[in-house]
Amino acid sequence: MEVCGDLLPHKPKRGRLGYVPQRLGLVRHASIMHNVMLGATAGSSTIFHSSEVKKKAHLAIERMGLTDKILEPVRKLSGGQQRRVATARTLAQEPKLILADEFLSELDEETMEMVLNEVLEYVRKSGAALIVVEHDIARARSMADRLLVIDDGRINPFIREVTAMEVKV
Repeated sequence: MEVCGDLLPHKPKRGRLGYVPQRLGLVRHASIMHNVMLGATAGSSTIFHSSEVKKKAHLAIERMGLTDKILEPVRKLSGGQQRRVATARTLAQEPKLILADEFLSELDEETMEMVLNEVLEYVRKSGAALIVVEHDIARARSMADRLLVIDDGRINPFIREVTAMEVKV
């Protein structure tokens, strides 16, 4: 089996696997820009302050609607804003596979739709895969090509293709 072009059990090369954890893992005293640049340098040989890294970081921050707070320390942001920083950090990484654990929690409906659309747009344009842990089954259906349900610790045999009519883009 292959993951990001690498045969298992070898782990994928650094930077190919993006992760938006439920506990965000941000550097709380650092700025949004610094946190997102950490993602932009993952798997890259470019130096941290290169123009390429800054460009990737700026684009990801813009996608998440945080440009006006780019130099703000993460500790001063709301939970939803911090979640968008973590998502921007992952998008700046330009991974081939994104694992996202409840990445839309703490977001209001309008922001949730914007973040989801930006992530799905990245996936479409880059050809990356997205695996999401989501407790809201309706939301999961709206973003999934395939759905796997785990119920009471067991995989539910209900795995099916989601029709295009069910996918909200």
